[in-house]
Amino acid sequence: YDWKSAPLKPGCSGSQCGEHMGIIDANRQPLPGYHAVRTLNTMISGMEFQSKVGVCHTDPCITTADDFALTFKNASHLLVVAWSVTSFNHSASLKFTRGCWHQFDWMGKVLPDVCPRGNLDRRLAMDTIVAERYINVYLSSAPLYLLQTL
Repeated sequence: YDWKSAPLKPGCSGSQCGEHMGIIDANRQPLPGYHAVRTLNTMISGMEFQSKVGVCHTDPCITTADDFALTFKNASHLLVVAWSVTSFNHSASLKFTRGCWHQFDWMGKVLPDVCPRGNLDRRLAMDTIVAERYINVYLSSAPLYLLQTL
């Protein structure tokens, strides 16, 4: 990406036309990439990276190599950023043990809150059982932000 897109070339209709190859257009108006970068910066500003989260598509969990989720934390919030390298929207489950999450799309638009479902028990050892809970989200190639107050 460039900072500023070149103006559209007259009569051009392909990806080499110039527009949408930057953060702002030739008239200095924000393009979608500008809003995406602003949302990313706003969401992770002041956060510290924690870990990668397991992403599942079935119960029990089967991890896919195409989906990713990272956690960030500050003194008051936990943030999960999830996305996929596939180009289509699809359902995925993220393992969590507590509370509902505020959702934001890649442009910062507020989406409905999502709360854990299920109370699946998983045996860790002969006498140890742990309850697992999942939240269902829809992933695409654009990041999905999940925010929770600690």
